Amino acid sequence: SGCDRKTAGTSSAPTTDEAPSGCDRKTSETSSAPTQNKVANPSDVPQKQLQDDLGVKCGSVTPRWDEVERVLRASNAFEVLGLPVELCADFGLIKRYFLKVSRAIHPDKTDHPQASAAFRKAYGAFETLSDPTRQRRGLYVAG
Repeated sequence: SGCDRKTAGTSSAPTTDEAPSGCDRKTSETSSAPTQNKVANPSDVPQKQLQDDLGVKCGSVTPRWDEVERVLRASNAFEVLGLPVELCADFGLIKRYFLKVSRAIHPDKTDHPQASAAFRKAYGAFETLSDPTRQRRGLYVAG
């Protein structure tokens, strides 16, 4: 009823006090659209799985430091990117894992003193696994 007092004597055009009801409708319309997109887009599921696998939470410093340490400790290209040690012909999967790791360990995103070394190591692993011949060689070395 506070809105009735402010709109009394004015035209029937909506005022800013009436905006929340319009916003509610927009919110309900927009909230249903992303739900439809998530259901229709199956690629969202692997991305969520990648987040869970890597343990990377946006805005948290500790997982980024842990991720840098994990990359530096890794003994082969598969471990660097968090992939299973097996032949992977899906370049898209390799790229997605590299992007997830690189976002977590990028020197601009974390203040870890060895972040740049970890980032170079992750990029080297990505290059190695992107080439099928080098990937097979890495499998042989990894055992």
